Amino acid sequence: MWTSQPEFILVWIEKDALSRVVSGIADRYKVITAPSRGYASYTYIKEAVAKFPEDKQITVLHFADHDPSGLDMTRDLEQRLRRYSELEGLDLTINVQRIALTHQQVQEYNLTPNPTKTADPRATGYTEEFGNQCWELDAIEPNELQRLVLESIKSHIDADIWNQTLEQQREERQELEEQFSAIEQLLREHGYL
Repeated sequence: MWTSQPEFILVWIEKDALSRVVSGIADRYKVITAPSRGYASYTYIKEAVAKFPEDKQITVLHFADHDPSGLDMTRDLEQRLRRYSELEGLDLTINVQRIALTHQQVQEYNLTPNPTKTADPRATGYTEEFGNQCWELDAIEPNELQRLVLESIKSHIDADIWNQTLEQQREERQELEEQFSAIEQLLREHGYL
């Protein structure tokens, strides 16, 4: 479905526990879900870069906690994806978009806060901007999280191309079914079935 689209989309989520909630929607649109369990390892990012097509803009839809590390993961992910693609000799346009959790969403959903971990090396800058409270992605109601995934994916789809691809797949499937029916009929006529 994405071969003809101008972008390649990937959903990247900090929490492995939420990956099934997210992938249920992403799978419908043939979008890969990448649960990173915090900051992604070198190997994990290198494997992701290897899947990127070279002829498209790469858009990573990022979902992470609103805490010192969670906010920094968006920056870190984009920087490392770009650097590792360059190391592989790939000339890719990579854009990481933070979809959730944003401070606006925290306020909109009236999420229950947690205390900010002061041991996090990024805590000082975070508390200066947001205070001593942080919020987890898990606090978003699952149906709302799925809606955010759905909307973010659909916003990157060229609908005309998508519909043309669906029609082409339908025609090819119908042609194959007709061919299989003809083969089955021949086998019946010759006593093999």
